[in-house]
Amino acid sequence: MKFFERFRGKDETGARDLHGDFRIHEGSWCYNRSHNPFLDREITLKVRFAFDDPALMDNCPFMAKIGLNQDPALHGKYIGFAYGQAKDQETLSSWAQKFNYAELIEV
Repeated sequence: MKFFERFRGKDETGARDLHGDFRIHEGSWCYNRSHNPFLDREITLKVRFAFDDPALMDNCPFMAKIGLNQDPALHGKYIGFAYGQAKDQETLSSWAQKFNYAELIEV
């Protein structure tokens, strides 16, 4: 682990077990991209989804985080959130249709 990642509380090794694209591990979440405070302010939508097959996250076009599902109301071993802007709503909704459960949430 690199010094600055340890200092920031991020570990890029733990998340590889869940999915190879999600290499940034922070707490119980695995991210496919680092946070960008300038772009994060523009996020207006997120999709919450549950899934069992991590391969569904291959080539995710959105900033996303995934982890073990701890919500008994959702059926799936894993839970995730994908983030986008208002202009991405149609693309984000279309991408999320591959999951058994997906919910679009305005931020």
